[in-house]
Parts: sequence; structure tokens; C-alpha cells
Amino acid sequence: MLTLVPRGIRNHNPGNIVRNHIGWRGMAEDQSADARFVVFCEPYWGLRAMALLLRNYQAKYQLCTIDGIIRRWAACGECDPCDYVRQVAGSLDISPHAFICLNAATLPPVMRTIVQLENGMQPYPDGLIARAVSAY
Repeated sequence: MLTLVPRGIRNHNPGNIVRNHIGWRGMAEDQSADARFVVFCEPYWGLRAMALLLRNYQAKYQLCTIDGIIRRWAACGECDPCDYVRQVAGSLDISPHAFICLNAATLPPVMRTIVQLENGMQPYPDGLIARAVSAY
């Protein structure tokens, strides 16, 4: 039986970060495997980019609720944003509109849920996610 690896997992980009002008650390030299999404050399770099991008949403855009953060994250229209927001807020057991500071305690469950929703699986160990969250 052939098992297909989800695009985000295959690209080591579990958040499915769209390619743009940003030259992320850890990007694979050859980006031809995917015309739309960034391809990273290994999962650590994709998780690190996800953590940095989510933190940037707070620092640059003052998005301090799961509702605001996820509506920006999943703005492409490929999913139900209300359901996405509900599931991420549920992973923290908070209201989607409650104030949240994305830090070493709150960012890992947010990222695990995003990975699950983006890929239909979350294969990464907690230690790898924690290491990506702590990198600057």
C-alpha cells in the first residue's frame, strides 16, 4: 500500500509557509520541488520559520488573540478559518478572543495544532518543536 506524505511534511515546511521574498534560514538550495511553498532542508528549519512568523504577527501586527493570529496565518481561503481558530484555541483551552502572548509555553501547542491541521498529522517530537521555538 502506497502512503502519501503530506506536502508540508515532504517539504519540511509543516506550516505550509508560502514562498515570497523572504530568504529563510535553512531553505533548501533547490526550491523547484514546490512552486508555491518554501522547501526547507530539514523539519527544524520549517518549524523555526513557523515560530518566527507567528511571533512576528504579535510584534509587527499586534495580533494578540488566537482569532487574529490564525486568521492571518490561514488567510488563503483553503480552509474554514472559524474551525481552524476554534481548534487552535482549544489546544490551549482558551477563548479564541482571549489575550495571548506567544512564548515558550504557548507557542508549542499552537504549532502542534497548526501542523496537525495543515498536514493531517503531527509527527514531530516535543523536543524538536521546543528547540525551534527557542531559536532566534
